[in-house]
This record gives sequence, C-alpha cells and structure tokens, in this order.
Amino acid sequence: MTTAKMTKPEASQAVPAVGIPFHRPVGRPAPKRANLSANQMRVLGLACTHGHLAQGCRTQSDYGALTRTIYSLRQRGLPDVMDQPTDAGRQTYEHSKTPNQSIASF
Repeated sequence: MTTAKMTKPEASQAVPAVGIPFHRPVGRPAPKRANLSANQMRVLGLACTHGHLAQGCRTQSDYGALTRTIYSLRQRGLPDVMDQPTDAGRQTYEHSKTPNQSIASF
C-alpha cells in the first residue's frame, strides 16, 4: 500500500461514506423539523382530496415552487412517488384541519 497523495480524479473514485449526513459536523444534533408551511399544507390537502396538484399554477416560477414543495413533502414521507398521500400524509392532513376548514380556505 502506497502513501502517495491522491489527485482529484482518484479522490472522486474513493468509496463514499454511507450513512454520514451531508455537510453536518459530527456531534451536532440533527435540525428539528419545522411545521408544514401553508404551501405544503395546500399541496398535501390537494393530494388527500384527489385534487390536481398543479391547480393554480400559471407561470414557470409557480411550477418550480410546486416542484420544490412536493420534493420537501416527499422527504418527510407524506406523499409517495406517484403523489398519492401515504398513511402518515393523511394523518398529518387530518390532524391539521380545524372543524370548519376545507381545502378551499388554504
């Protein structure tokens, strides 16, 4: 085994560390998950009520924001890859509603 310095191409071929969080120093606790934003609740509500998720999107910027919102919900495990709500997503949506609240009020 040699102790020569690795060049950049060799460094990129090194075995990646599996299971280590990206850009988080060792010893620092994971950030707490914040509550869902209004846009996240709107999209989750549309998914739970079988609505069209892109409802209200008019510009390319709107679709970009929707994509990021869906991605952030998927990271939490609320919709699946087909944008159908999981059990956790339905439970989150049901517990977040007030008695007189409908999807139209989001």
